[in-house]
Amino acid sequence: MSNDAQRVPAESGARVVLPPSASAWGQRPHLDGLRTIAVYLVVAYHAGIGGFANGFIGVDLFFTLSGYLVTMVLLHDLSGHGRIRLARFYGRRARRLIPAATLAVISTSAGALLVSTSFDRSTLTGDATASSLWYANWHFLRESSDYFAAEGPESPFIHFWSLAIEEQFYLAFPLVVIVVWRLAPRIRVLIGAVTATMLLSVAAQIGLGGDDPNRAYLGTDARAYQILAGSLLALVFWRYDLRATVARRRGAVVVNTLSGPLLLIVFVLLGTSVLDVGTSARGILAALLAAGLIAALETGRSAATGALSLPTVRYLGQISYGTYLWHWPVLVLADLVVDMGPASAFAVSGVIGTALAALSAQMIEHPIRLAPRLDRIPAAAIAAGVATAAVTGLVAAPALLEADRRPTIVARAPADSQVAVPTTDDDTPVPDLDWAAVAIAVPDVPPCEQLDGSDCFASTGTGGTMLLIGDSHARMLVPAFAEIASAQDMSLAVDFSQGCPWQYELLGDADGDKTQRCAARRERTYGGRIDAIDPVLIVVAGFPASVEGKGAMTTPRSEWQDLDRASLVEQATIATLDRLADVGVPVLVVEPLPHLDANPVSCLSAATLASECIIVAHSEGTEEPAERAIAAASDTIATLDLDRATCPDLPACRPIIDGIVVRRDPHHLTIEFAETLSPVIAAAVDALLADAAGS
Repeated sequence: MSNDAQRVPAESGARVVLPPSASAWGQRPHLDGLRTIAVYLVVAYHAGIGGFANGFIGVDLFFTLSGYLVTMVLLHDLSGHGRIRLARFYGRRARRLIPAATLAVISTSAGALLVSTSFDRSTLTGDATASSLWYANWHFLRESSDYFAAEGPESPFIHFWSLAIEEQFYLAFPLVVIVVWRLAPRIRVLIGAVTATMLLSVAAQIGLGGDDPNRAYLGTDARAYQILAGSLLALVFWRYDLRATVARRRGAVVVNTLSGPLLLIVFVLLGTSVLDVGTSARGILAALLAAGLIAALETGRSAATGALSLPTVRYLGQISYGTYLWHWPVLVLADLVVDMGPASAFAVSGVIGTALAALSAQMIEHPIRLAPRLDRIPAAAIAAGVATAAVTGLVAAPALLEADRRPTIVARAPADSQVAVPTTDDDTPVPDLDWAAVAIAVPDVPPCEQLDGSDCFASTGTGGTMLLIGDSHARMLVPAFAEIASAQDMSLAVDFSQGCPWQYELLGDADGDKTQRCAARRERTYGGRIDAIDPVLIVVAGFPASVEGKGAMTTPRSEWQDLDRASLVEQATIATLDRLADVGVPVLVVEPLPHLDANPVSCLSAATLASECIIVAHSEGTEEPAERAIAAASDTIATLDLDRATCPDLPACRPIIDGIVVRRDPHHLTIEFAETLSPVIAAAVDALLADAAGS
């Protein structure tokens, strides 16, 4: 017999009550054990343990478990009371989640105050606020596409993105269930509604996964299917009483006994690099395996059930929420102080994170969550929880993070990044600047979207046009070229495309949305815009494309698909310079600047003398030899090496030269320093134009 409710005539005044499931509902130690598997997969992944390169699927298991358990809670409310007691539900969620999260946010902020500079902390206030108020996933999604966010250490709050998705689900799902139940009080209708919503979420995940991986990974709509998979499982369990059904069939019992351990093994393997599948496919497979694993564990006993129910394993699962909260900030903040390998990172974050979780559970979480008096005043618990979260995110955490003080514990320098003994006697005092403003200040550039180039001009003159093509490294040189153009009464056109190499045959690192944008820009630039602008000089500049980025370098040339990155970039550089040579005007190639392993602005924000922030530079690009070889054989192509102009004491780079801050981050020059390069660049431009005229 199904557990679907029967309709009761409205005029009878009787309540529509959901019949109880025939399966008893009580403690589920094996589900606590599953939480243990989930949290330590994540810890291994965050620590960089090579065997668990995909351990992030532990979050997927958390999601599916949450959907299953919360839906069971709601079904029991409908069964016992004929309605969902919203105040009680939200009150219990607030008491379960907010105290531990509040303690973690405040403690993490205090920890950052001890080991981070004021500059690095300046980027964390918004993170802490978003984490406290449960919209961290959308906040970090916005930050991930904000190129001009200052560079610095990873945020110790970023792991709150998954907790935000769960909290958003907890807020919305009971309301949806209430609406659907009032319209049609039948379990099968709820099953249909949840199934339809889940499939829409899967479609969003697949659709966004190819075009915008960040959006697919962090968006609530694209990840809700995993929580809804757990909800659907709970609904099916309730309606069809699967536990009893399996118990009645010997074959089902045998299959269940074998499937539990097998599914557990396969799920853990999915968290490694053994199975080579994409992120979206891995997430969908993880949700399916998680639902199957929960079903197998819930419908009978097996070796997996026994192992997951062991007292220690069960306890670690019971405090897994705290372990998840604490392990990541411990890892991030500790990494600023000591250099740790993957094994030590796993040990430190796992052990300390678990210990802090145990303390938090014993001293804060359990007393609040299990207090009978608070259970009787759910509205007050909700109000107190919301107020606590708001004060934490809007007042307490910002007050700590924005405190104007130097770190108590000096952060370690990245390996081989700092000069052990300064190579200069420079005792320049560090100026009192708004370092956060320094880090995000970039030159204004025209939009340059029209094919005819009419909206590409930064300035106009009567002596011909210089056309500057490239990414943010081209943009940072705009102040110098603007000064040169003004001095020579020339026009300056800027074809800027964030993150897109200047080489025609390169589309940037594999990223669906950016790759498409780079391809569209590439076609406009080389497909008519250069001719429409009709420059007398073309300048190209960019970050070294041969340096490994977030994915494989992409190219539209099918014959180059199997080339290694360095060879691909070399071939694309040669082919693009040949294409530009055919335009018939001189071409100046600005070589990439040396790269710094540490952020000089972060260092300066906590230093007294500039000499404290001398950093060793190194060149990572491999395209320079090809560029120089082409230039050596041509009178109309030249290269410009700015290494000594930006780092006179190479390999040691001073952060301040002649009273001007050189870089705003490890890669980019400040606007003020870029302006000082105009004489060097002007000399190169004049020499190239003279050589071209002589040829």
